[in-house]
Amino acid sequence: MSMLTGLTTIRMLPWVRLAGYAMWLLLAVTGVWWWWDQDMQMNDPTERASLLVKLHGIAAAFALVWFGSILSTHVRVAWQRKRNRVSGLLALTMMALLSLSGLGLYYADYDSREWVHWVHLWVGAVAILILPMHVLLGRMKRGKATQGTVVGRHVRD
Repeated sequence: MSMLTGLTTIRMLPWVRLAGYAMWLLLAVTGVWWWWDQDMQMNDPTERASLLVKLHGIAAAFALVWFGSILSTHVRVAWQRKRNRVSGLLALTMMALLSLSGLGLYYADYDSREWVHWVHLWVGAVAILILPMHVLLGRMKRGKATQGTVVGRHVRD
């Protein structure tokens, strides 16, 4: 019998949730800072710009691992229960588009790189808003669904 068979909660463990928030914050800060520094201020690439891109890439790699780990639990259980599907699908779509456009920034040919850059920036800007929206909607729906029912240490989802 698989450990996932008896899984009944949509809620992530606190450390998993906090790791996701930390990665989201690091990705948002480094992405926006790089955009401001390079695209808006038109600064010459510096060590700071290089460090921002490296931190952004490292955080993205960890975010992909984190994202993959929640697919088999959080996403699967929520989908089965028909919970928060619209914002969840938006989050999944944003992650897929950011992953593909991030790869494109490294591997696209020179002619395609400019539009891939702008796709990544615009999708990233929208994605910054998606996670808080998804979390808030999930908490509001959970509050309505549970109405304070507690099982053990977890609120029943």
